[in-house]
Amino acid sequence: MEGHAVRQLYLLAGVADVYVETGDVSLLEALQRLWAEMVASKTYLTGGIGAHHTDEAFGDPYELPNERSDCETCAAISSIMFSWRMLMSTGESKYADLVERTLYNGFLAGLSLDGQRYIYANPLQVREGHTARGDDHDYQRVNWFRCACCPPNVMRTLASLEHYVLLGSDTRAVLHQYMSGRYAAGVAGSEVWMEVTTDYPWDGTVTIRVAEAPPGRWELALRVPHWAEQAEQPRLTVNGTAVDTAPTDGWWVVGRQWNDGDEVILVLPLEPRFTVADPRLDVARGAVAVEYGPLVYCLEAVDNPGHRLDDFTIDTAAVPKVAHMDGTLGGVATIRTAGRVRPRTGTSWWPYSLATKPALDEFTEVVALTAVPYYTWGNREPGAMRIWVPTA
Repeated sequence: MEGHAVRQLYLLAGVADVYVETGDVSLLEALQRLWAEMVASKTYLTGGIGAHHTDEAFGDPYELPNERSDCETCAAISSIMFSWRMLMSTGESKYADLVERTLYNGFLAGLSLDGQRYIYANPLQVREGHTARGDDHDYQRVNWFRCACCPPNVMRTLASLEHYVLLGSDTRAVLHQYMSGRYAAGVAGSEVWMEVTTDYPWDGTVTIRVAEAPPGRWELALRVPHWAEQAEQPRLTVNGTAVDTAPTDGWWVVGRQWNDGDEVILVLPLEPRFTVADPRLDVARGAVAVEYGPLVYCLEAVDNPGHRLDDFTIDTAAVPKVAHMDGTLGGVATIRTAGRVRPRTGTSWWPYSLATKPALDEFTEVVALTAVPYYTWGNREPGAMRIWVPTA
């Protein structure tokens, strides 16, 4: 995976289409290899891609700078288009997982909460005292771009979201994204209609009503997200009765003769968690990120006054708590956790010191940290922001 990120993934989305039309397995093998390489070493926690500003390109393996990340919104959209095709071509849940992560973080961050402003590049960190560049790649939301590819691409993606929810085949309906709405798919030579009601991602309960069921026996497959695999066991009921099977390979499959009005309830465990990066990722070594369901969180200066964000460390022994904001940022769930303010290195004029010098943790101030969903950053006053927070 190299070169201009958007063009590369548009090309691969086209190659996936050619594979479907021709059945050329060598194309699918190449797509699987490239997707795996991209995810393993060239994709940000947010699902964003593109490390370089100058050429809007992929960087070297594990070259994922936080402050200078490009992560163009169009690149996130191209990733969604590519992964969606890989999901349809293979049926593997990991592709739907990346679609979800990118939708809620790398993509949604490009659009302001009022829908009127956009950001071209989506950094993972903005320092105090950041000097504005004054171009499309600057880290502030604007009304329009000189290169206006992102705003209409955002609108196109939002308008087509219904196609990214439910898939059908001869034997199975696959619900792989969870958002309220009424969706249809071809199943068993007929058509199934489903009505989904949920407050996901703020609540893990997803209610599915089979509005119109094809005759005969067919399967309903529900995705159990990758982020939920290490949490409490999800729960699934059909018409109030617990399903006696378990998720396999990211899917919870129920096969039966479905009837109009059948109700399925999936409950996914939602708890805040700390996430670490691959140790090869230098910019995130010794740091953690806060996540909640499919959402990546960040610290903003406006929520953590009195200190610089780069003075904070986070206490991973503390249990993070969920707190909902009234009105602010649309009433999103914030995460509260504990941290410390680390002192400057000694009193010398020189900011470097011996590695053998004793740690100064006993002198640090304990503070409460507030994290907000990354997609909401930059919607209030300008200021510092960061996703990865040091632990020591």
